Amino acid sequence: MRRSFLPIIVVIAGLLAIWYAAVVPMNIKMALTAAERSGIAVTPVGAKERRDRSAMLLVVQNTFAIKDTFALERPRLPALTSSAAYSGTPRDRFRKKTVASTPSRGHYRN
Repeated sequence: MRRSFLPIIVVIAGLLAIWYAAVVPMNIKMALTAAERSGIAVTPVGAKERRDRSAMLLVVQNTFAIKDTFALERPRLPALTSSAAYSGTPRDRFRKKTVASTPSRGHYRN
């Protein structure tokens, strides 16, 4: 029984290691922007210059921000309440449309 759990534990540990290693380059740009807004010196200065740099280069140039990449809050998405998103009520999207039909067939009504 112990032998069968070892491969599972190794795979889970590998996935966690990959996940934690990927956190830093994925979040470095947001962490550097937050650090720059709080007055910390960041290399390169300005979000426009950082946008064109690779994430790994930014990590090497700004090692102080590695711990901040793990502390970022999850970004929140806005709710879909805009009238531009769809017209009508949510119920209107699921109603069947009237279909022109021959006298031998029935038709759908709203």
